[in-house]
Amino acid sequence: MTYIKNKFILSINLFFGVIYMMITIQKWGNSQGIRIPKTILDEVNWSIYDNIELTTKNNTIILKQHKKLTFDELFKDYNENIQYKEFDWGESVGAEKW
Repeated sequence: MTYIKNKFILSINLFFGVIYMMITIQKWGNSQGIRIPKTILDEVNWSIYDNIELTTKNNTIILKQHKKLTFDELFKDYNENIQYKEFDWGESVGAEKW
């Protein structure tokens, strides 16, 4: 299928369950950009406001979802004891509610 709307060309082909699309780079303010169709976002389980890593390798653009790590994941290789304790910030100086 090919859709043409507002100079945005989208071609969808299915090869062995893989979605293949041709899209056009367009002007977006002072930059250039592409729109990622919802079908692709649904396929990779991405949604609005997800953080995406953008890298290049061998003339190819690579997009990966940036996974937010939990505290335990961040320190999984840390070999020292992790001690949790409360910190006293002192007395209220404004309209803080404790």
